[in-house]
Amino acid sequence: MADSNGGKSPQTHRPHELSIGSTSPNQSLNRLVLNRFLAGRGHCDVDNRFDLDCDRPVKITLLSDNSIRLEPIPGPMTIEALSADQSYSPFHMVAGGLASCTFSVMYAWAEYAKLDADDLTIDVTWTFADDPHRVDHYDVRFKWPSLPEKRMEAARRVAELCTIHATLRHPPTIEIASAAASPLETSDAQADGAEPVAR
Repeated sequence: MADSNGGKSPQTHRPHELSIGSTSPNQSLNRLVLNRFLAGRGHCDVDNRFDLDCDRPVKITLLSDNSIRLEPIPGPMTIEALSADQSYSPFHMVAGGLASCTFSVMYAWAEYAKLDADDLTIDVTWTFADDPHRVDHYDVRFKWPSLPEKRMEAARRVAELCTIHATLRHPPTIEIASAAASPLETSDAQADGAEPVAR
């Protein structure tokens, strides 16, 4: 399936069932690779080597209203639900971005370290708070059966280098205005303490 820009769009399926498929830090992590991640360049955009659509397609499964699972699969990227009643909400989308980013940096590290990441899965669950109603907690768990136990802590530290993880930990400012108002007009109005006015 192609989107309006000619690219591949995720395909959504609703299967009858889903197949659920010491911790000392690894001191040999390459500093250059980690620095690229920290600078925001580690998320599957380095010469297309770690592009999820090209090298490692994934499947995102909606496990519930507040949980998803991401796992690598052959073929195009898919988004699935366990039942036809499950809707794909904006909360699933945000969690999917967090899971995809986490997976991409871990998979890139695995390739660099010559580790097999084909059995790596990421689960993300979240809870809500009120006043205002919002997501107040994300719980990200990875399952990687083939990863040696001694490298688990290193993998956890690599997962924290995901750019989406950093974005959620340090929330960006958000500006909302009419599309008819230019960014300059909006910023000038806000500086004067006035409401943005579309012209």
